[in-house]
Amino acid sequence: MAFYQNNRDNRNNRSNDRRNQGQQFHNRQSQQSRPQPESINPLLLPEDYVKEAEDIILKEEWFRRITTSKIRRLFSLLIDSYNLESIYTDKTLKPETVRQLHLAQIRMLYEAGRDKNVKAFLESTKLVHYLKAIKDDHDAFINYFHYMEALVAYHKYFGGKEA
Repeated sequence: MAFYQNNRDNRNNRSNDRRNQGQQFHNRQSQQSRPQPESINPLLLPEDYVKEAEDIILKEEWFRRITTSKIRRLFSLLIDSYNLESIYTDKTLKPETVRQLHLAQIRMLYEAGRDKNVKAFLESTKLVHYLKAIKDDHDAFINYFHYMEALVAYHKYFGGKEA
């Protein structure tokens, strides 16, 4: 019986050694090959956000690769919040709207991780940067929504890719 116990212990030790070696190799590889990600800093939306939307759509190379439906899907994350906030004149957003903005930010980043065209779109339009700067400012959110609306409109107008 002791023979079987020793044999099993030896196999477990060898298995653990191989697992540890693999983990050490993986840690070295991931530290060497991946650049450190940068933080997403909040940026204020420019006053002439409609002109910025037009300029971005016209000058970026991803314009032909991203579909209108992908942009609209990102835009749709904010429609319910906009409908709620557009009827109020408070200077601050409702708590549920702030939560929805956080969820929209998470969803945008997730979609960017899944699709390089969405990532290029978000990076060049700075949508996540602008979204983070809203915090709970009602007017900033309304302008942000209109900026996204302008992006969808210009993409469609200039013949962006259809799904």
